[in-house]
Amino acid sequence: MAPLMKLLSLFSSLALVMSLTLFSGCSSQISTHGHTLEKAKLDLLVPGETSLSDVLIMFGKPSFDGAFGSRKIYYNNQVMETEVAGYSETVSRSLLVLTLDENDILQALEIRSIDDDIAVTKLDAKTPTPGDNFGVAEQIFSNIRKPQ
Repeated sequence: MAPLMKLLSLFSSLALVMSLTLFSGCSSQISTHGHTLEKAKLDLLVPGETSLSDVLIMFGKPSFDGAFGSRKIYYNNQVMETEVAGYSETVSRSLLVLTLDENDILQALEIRSIDDDIAVTKLDAKTPTPGDNFGVAEQIFSNIRKPQ
């Protein structure tokens, strides 16, 4: 009877370790991406006085530049939460938009949040492409029908 008790004790210990491992990994992960937009640095940005080189010293390289010669640069800060199954969701986002003149002097600044975003509808359906609905025989013989 003693070997059976040892075996049951081993299984219960193993079950305990597995459940602790399983449940310890069940919490979501928070991660920050982009530039940190500190209030002290933002207060140093003065339209008409702050130059592009001052901005680059304070914040570093922009997250991205404006398109089509808009003379805008953008600094993005995003906080993401990744659930256990790997699904990521944006918890908060701050976007610093700086508009410069032709002499690279700050003209305007704007701080946008996730609430300012435009809602974009994601389609769950995939885009149909030629050949994705062909059977095996149709795929093999489809090239024979094509005129050369």
